Amino acid sequence: MGGFYLALIIPFIVKCFDVYLFRQFFLDVPDDLIEAAEIDGAGPFKTFLQVIIPVSKPVFATVFILDYVAYWSDFMWPLLVITDAGKRNGTAWYSDIFYRTSGLLWSYHGCADYCICAYDHYVPVFTEILCAGNFYQWY
Repeated sequence: MGGFYLALIIPFIVKCFDVYLFRQFFLDVPDDLIEAAEIDGAGPFKTFLQVIIPVSKPVFATVFILDYVAYWSDFMWPLLVITDAGKRNGTAWYSDIFYRTSGLLWSYHGCADYCICAYDHYVPVFTEILCAGNFYQWY
């Protein structure tokens, strides 16, 4: 599996913390929403797709952000399983640049640029998640 992106994806498809987050979120979904969908004639599959999934946007965004940050910061696993330097993730790539060039300043500059762009991109998502304290504001 070394040298392929599957070596980075398959071991981390399902994480225990993500399952825990989803479970806790779905336990807090009001039963009234599900009952209202049943009264309207929706089956279990339609209820899941048209009621539960739209309500659970904050948990999907949270899991995506936490996993993205964790995988971006992952250093040892890509270094162990990916033999081709061109296929490594960002942290291992920046490490290679740091060791190949003596320009420590350039390496930190590249990391800072990425962090600033990621911060600018994800601030609205974090704001939406933090403001989503009530299910009824989603409708």
